[in-house]
Amino acid sequence: MGSVLEIEFDDAPSHPEWDAWVAAAPGGHHLQSSGWAYVKAGAGWQASHILLRRSGELVGGCQLLTRGMPVLGRMGYVPRGPVLASRDTELVDAVLAALRDHARRHRIAVVKIQPPVDRPDLPELLESRGLIASELHTAPVASVVVDVGPDRDEDTIFRGLRATTRRRVRQARKHGVTVRTGDAEDLTVLQAIIEATARRQGFAPYPVDYYQRLWSAFGTSGQARLLIAEHDGVPLSAVLLVAFGDTVIYKIGGLADVEGSPPGASELTHWTGIAWAHDTGHRHYDFEGIPLDVAQALRDGNPVEPKGVAFFKLGFGGEAVVYPGTYDLLPEGFSGHALRYVLPRAERWRGVVHRLSGRRG
Repeated sequence: MGSVLEIEFDDAPSHPEWDAWVAAAPGGHHLQSSGWAYVKAGAGWQASHILLRRSGELVGGCQLLTRGMPVLGRMGYVPRGPVLASRDTELVDAVLAALRDHARRHRIAVVKIQPPVDRPDLPELLESRGLIASELHTAPVASVVVDVGPDRDEDTIFRGLRATTRRRVRQARKHGVTVRTGDAEDLTVLQAIIEATARRQGFAPYPVDYYQRLWSAFGTSGQARLLIAEHDGVPLSAVLLVAFGDTVIYKIGGLADVEGSPPGASELTHWTGIAWAHDTGHRHYDFEGIPLDVAQALRDGNPVEPKGVAFFKLGFGGEAVVYPGTYDLLPEGFSGHALRYVLPRAERWRGVVHRLSGRRG
């Protein structure tokens, strides 16, 4: 059991000690960092921290983000948390008790918790503690992850790409497509490419200041990498990557609408990102997001024909993975029972999804 477990609440929007601990902890993720709190502050979310200590040393906790929502009232979410030093259930129970207390004192109607990527054991444990499985997730529940660790050289990683993906990388180079590293001044290029992709694919892009906040939070420290593929000076593709812990995550990107552009710009951009992740000593390149049914079928060895974005991402030789989903921590009593009925319906509203993701204030 060890020494007595101490619980600490901290409402400071930035917490350097927590950030350093999370970056080194198993399952640590940038969504649990002060940088992400800063990004979400642009959409009205407020950060607070619940810290667990033994003899003064951090052994776990979480960053909680909260804001008001229509109909539901005040809402909180813990993306990729809690982050804990071990799988000791005492740590889980301590965080949940602290979250319940915090939610009660601050009148937070529901707290959405999506465990870290390395904690497939937590969903069952959360359900046994009374949390409810949700259909609205705070982060992707399935992805493609490429092993870029030091035990693999770049040639080996490249040979792991699908043959057609390798060919398109080579075609892009043959036709003179180059990839450069962007900076803050290139965020307008990224924005224009994302907006073009959004029009083509029919999704709602993030507001302008989202990219600026992402860069301020992670780019100035070197954790973010903006890659732009060009041909004769014309931008064709762009990706924004975030490096945190042992993983480089593909955060956002797209392909421009340029008539007659050479093939393979997107493939070359991502391959450049994968090579950068390998060269900088990271272990994984996470494409962050494919359909759950595709990932489950591939994981279970069942026949499936991935299409669209999933087909593209799987072309880079990564493994399809399934991450823990989201669970709702509800208040006790009548309000909690009422929310069990309301939440599944409210979560189907596009507005709730957009406010949680940050696409709309």
